[in-house]
Amino acid sequence: MTGFAPGDPVFIAPRHLAGPGDPSLVIQPLQAAGWISRSRPDSAHLLYASRFSDRTVALRPVPSAYAPWWHFTGTHDSQPWSAEFGGNIPCEILAEFTAALLHPVPDTSAEVWTVLTAAGWRHHDYEQDDETARHPSGSLVLSRHRPGTTPADSWTAEAAVHLGTYFWNAELHGVPPHLITAFATALTRSEPVPRAKGAVLDPYVVTQTPSERHEAPRRTAPLRPHSASPGPVTASPSRRTGR
Repeated sequence: MTGFAPGDPVFIAPRHLAGPGDPSLVIQPLQAAGWISRSRPDSAHLLYASRFSDRTVALRPVPSAYAPWWHFTGTHDSQPWSAEFGGNIPCEILAEFTAALLHPVPDTSAEVWTVLTAAGWRHHDYEQDDETARHPSGSLVLSRHRPGTTPADSWTAEAAVHLGTYFWNAELHGVPPHLITAFATALTRSEPVPRAKGAVLDPYVVTQTPSERHEAPRRTAPLRPHSASPGPVTASPSRRTGR
């Protein structure tokens, strides 16, 4: 694309590589549901707790966007669970996870691998080790790690392109099945998402479409690492998400 200023809106696909976007997509539903802000007025960090303080959502920006920025906690069957997401995860994905968190637990939920394979992901079950599914582009992987010293499965997700170039990762421990399904469903969405052209992490690995070809996007306030460059966060090629 040429002739566009850095602040001009564009639509980005695939959305899991679009960058963080607007955190209000996560925060406003919490506020509307009556969650209580426990954020300090002198801090850039945000913390919201449910009305019974049994679930929390925190946004804690740190210099590396690959490190956890978003922190979700709760309990399931009297056991604590947690989910952490890197700073470059699109807030549209987190918004679906948050919506499932705010709704009553359903009686049943779709099986994760069925959701992913229906969207064209490649599923691999390594029996005694990890069970994984990979996005058709190869740039996003969701993995389930078998129970070891803990009774609950652990899940990780990683968005990466090229060798050693990471966009974001996620770690989920003991998270209720319906939230895992909601997260997996969000990962399969193919609709482009709006971003300011100058906020695109890596223009060489995404498709940018002028906004006039879509419905007018909402204004966004992109999150950026405190000391990040405009490009994607990079890490050692040998690095992978922990269990």
